[in-house]
Amino acid sequence: MQQYAKFSFTITKPTYIPEGYIQVDENYSIENEAKEPVVSLNYSDGEFVFWTNQQKINQKDIMEEMQEAGPFEKSETYSLNGVQFDYVSSNDESASFRGGMRVTVPEKGYKIVMFAEVLTKEEMEKVLLSMIEK
Repeated sequence: MQQYAKFSFTITKPTYIPEGYIQVDENYSIENEAKEPVVSLNYSDGEFVFWTNQQKINQKDIMEEMQEAGPFEKSETYSLNGVQFDYVSSNDESASFRGGMRVTVPEKGYKIVMFAEVLTKEEMEKVLLSMIEK
């Protein structure tokens, strides 16, 4: 992965993936040359999906954008295993994603945002923790 672009952080994949899900896509996007890439990993069980975006802490992330423009409301900020988690959810039945979560890892300079169609908050925590606890 690292050979495609210059990253100031180590790209990680989850070591825990919910039963039935497999990785279906991996991509890197750069808004402009002055910014660092965002690494996206997409997973599916054939019916539902979840995805993660890993990026530098100082970059605006999709969770911030979706809270500003969409049906998501910040519902909880908490610490788990010494790192900060932010959790958002939607009460909108027509929303394609029910919940999102962000974990921030300041000592490593990155954050990971995850959105899932049907995974529980606890399952999202497991996936994200498996990406940062190496």
